[in-house]
Amino acid sequence: FILDRYTGELKLRFEPPFVVGGPVIGQNHMLFAGGADGRFYSLQLDHPTAKEPPKRWEVLAGGPVTAAPLFYDGDTLLFASQSGSVFSCLAGDKTFRWSFKAGGAIEGDPTVDDTGVYIASADRSLYKLSKSSGERAWRARFPAPLQVGPVVAGGLVYQYCQGNGIAALDAATGAQKWR
Repeated sequence: FILDRYTGELKLRFEPPFVVGGPVIGQNHMLFAGGADGRFYSLQLDHPTAKEPPKRWEVLAGGPVTAAPLFYDGDTLLFASQSGSVFSCLAGDKTFRWSFKAGGAIEGDPTVDDTGVYIASADRSLYKLSKSSGERAWRARFPAPLQVGPVVAGGLVYQYCQGNGIAALDAATGAQKWR
């Protein structure tokens, strides 16, 4: 369902040509969604002749995409899969920017701030990556697999770990401040 954001009026109802794996985001009359089939898709909302949004492009994600994709730096799209792969590309034409491979599934939503990209993985690691290159800035280990994404605020990264509670880490260094 696509609703008018001001009135809540139904604008469009359709069934995508793939099984959606997680949250869907939109930008400039385009929808972006991860599939349960291990692919990531872009759909065109305002096609003049199509009754349903046609597929603009699709890419292999290496595994089901259940974490929410996100935009950063205006037109850059980031998505992650349960195979542990993270991808950055341009939203308009899927021009590849970079990729990163974690040691476990990524189920929690990635987070971005002005200084980097934060990825929680089932390999018990929280990663901070460069937004421009995908290079690892730091890695913090936890005692159990991370199943939810981090929250970044005020120079700290907050990460929940089942059985261990919430830890606050310095966003610049990854050093634990408290748990």
